[in-house]
Amino acid sequence: MTMEQEILLKELKHTFNELKKNLKFESDFEQIDRVFFVEDLILSRRYISSDFSRQLRSGMSDIFYSWVNYLQGLLLPSPSNITQMTESKIFSKEERNTISEIIKKFLTLTSTNNFILLTREKREEAEFIDTAVKTWENYFKPELTKIMKRINDEWEK
Repeated sequence: MTMEQEILLKELKHTFNELKKNLKFESDFEQIDRVFFVEDLILSRRYISSDFSRQLRSGMSDIFYSWVNYLQGLLLPSPSNITQMTESKIFSKEERNTISEIIKKFLTLTSTNNFILLTREKREEAEFIDTAVKTWENYFKPELTKIMKRINDEWEK
């Protein structure tokens, strides 16, 4: 790691701690970084925004959107995408309904973040951060693990 990267990460942790103190959310840095790759985000951009809350929540939403795009491909595969066409055939109607519910929960969170971008309510910012982490750990991760295990098992056949 370069000296510049070390300085940036030190600044990130300081900025994060200030944000946590200001917004009063519960999630700690390690929890958030484990799920949303905050260090990677900052190192790749080489920049910490003066509105770090917005930058953090946008990074969280980006992860959610990437999962939404993948899951949508399982439900509505592009005819020109052989991977989507193959993977979409794996799931039963009930499983497809579960995938739809997962997408809905992802979109609920991302639309909440978009609403917060307009309102800038600190309480809502804190609630979004904690809800995103808790929902990931308690719902998204277990559900996505089942889906990805099923897909992986099919590809291994």
